[in-house]
Amino acid sequence: GPPPELQISLSGVQAPRLARGPNGTDEPCAWEAREFLRKLCLGKTVQFRQDPNTKGGRLYGTIWLPSSAAAGGPPISVAEEVLRGGWCSVNGRTNEEVSTELIAAETEAKEARRGAHALDASARARCVRQVKWNADALTYANKYKDKPAKAIVEYVKDGSNMRCMILPDFAVINISLAGVRCGRVAKVAPVEAKEGVTPPPAPPAIKSEPYAEEARFFVEARLLHREVELKFAQIDRYGNAMCIVQHTAGLIAKELLKEGLGKISEPGLATGIEPAEAAAMREAEKLAKKQQKRLWRGYEPPQISGIEKEFDAHVVEVLSGDQLALVRSGSEDALTNEIRIQLSSIRAPRLGNPRADRASEPWAEEARECLRSVSIGKRCRVRVEYVKDMAEIAQHHEQQEGKTSEIKTSPQLKIFANVTLSSGVNRQGASRRDLAEIILVEGFASTVQPRTTEERAERFDFLLAAEKEARTKKIRFTFK
Repeated sequence: GPPPELQISLSGVQAPRLARGPNGTDEPCAWEAREFLRKLCLGKTVQFRQDPNTKGGRLYGTIWLPSSAAAGGPPISVAEEVLRGGWCSVNGRTNEEVSTELIAAETEAKEARRGAHALDASARARCVRQVKWNADALTYANKYKDKPAKAIVEYVKDGSNMRCMILPDFAVINISLAGVRCGRVAKVAPVEAKEGVTPPPAPPAIKSEPYAEEARFFVEARLLHREVELKFAQIDRYGNAMCIVQHTAGLIAKELLKEGLGKISEPGLATGIEPAEAAAMREAEKLAKKQQKRLWRGYEPPQISGIEKEFDAHVVEVLSGDQLALVRSGSEDALTNEIRIQLSSIRAPRLGNPRADRASEPWAEEARECLRSVSIGKRCRVRVEYVKDMAEIAQHHEQQEGKTSEIKTSPQLKIFANVTLSSGVNRQGASRRDLAEIILVEGFASTVQPRTTEERAERFDFLLAAEKEARTKKIRFTFK
């Protein structure tokens, strides 16, 4: 689990107070003092000594930064540095020896007119933030539609949810990481004890989800009070923003997935994330699965038995806008070796069925013709990605509808695969080889959101980009 945490107030100094919520107001220069201390200490290894006595429930102590290797001197007192910067004052509640050093640091700042000592009363009064508590995320999503927003992470709720302050507007919003979900951290409301009143029974113990505490600490250690860039992807129904959080060290979502502390969230990954970034996140999760890290401990990938995983073939028939009949290359008997393939993660309009008195859906004939014109008779590479037992699925739907049957149906396997032509065809201004991508970019199909990461095309994010391109151009089936 995460290591223990200690909150210490610096002994002997007093800084202006920051507002903690909408009912408070900053004292003058409080933000400047916080920023000075943040930039001085954040992410650095320190030494500390706790004072023996606590005051008002707080722990007080002294904190030292290591001296630079070139200086070779004693450790640097954080309290003295803040005083020397001119953003704190001596409060006199310490022993005489230390007070002398602190007073000397404060005197130096006053004489050099550093920090708050360089400001007159009117200038200090202007050094007060006008914070937009609980700002409207949609407003800032529209404002930063085409560029990232600079922000500071103020609070980490769990590995995939946090509160950020957008600068320079001082707008506080809640965000979720786009494309990843971490476990929820248990939160128990404190019970107030009143004199003469029997306290209510303690609530039942609530446990955090597996590895939720570790995921939160992982993010806190890397992002809490750090400067980040937010790229808005979507606003959910609760008013929270789904964002890509970019730090100078990289994408935190990718790192969470790599360490097995989070899982891909398919709906989030389909909103505003570039295909290359989404592919990198999927590769990170795949690596964690392979190494069986944390959430993936004991994970075994689904096995496709009795079906060749990858092979070369020729297209002999186009059944619809998303289904093909193939024959393996080199096969002597085409009739007995014909394989029917469904293109992974897409759906084209359905053709009609005269026996069932069902008409074709709009664009169904055109979708099949598009697929036929680019693929019939051509050599291709088939990579099987997942298989569904359609008889089992149909039986499950019947049970949900209250229909029961004691007759066990034989498996009816439908193979879902990626089919890539041996040579590219020019479609919508680019040379393309993936048949699913070709149908999507021509506006003859739509992507299907997977129920699990196993039932998904490996190039799903590129398929989403192709569909988005068609919808942007309002081509055919996508013009709705």
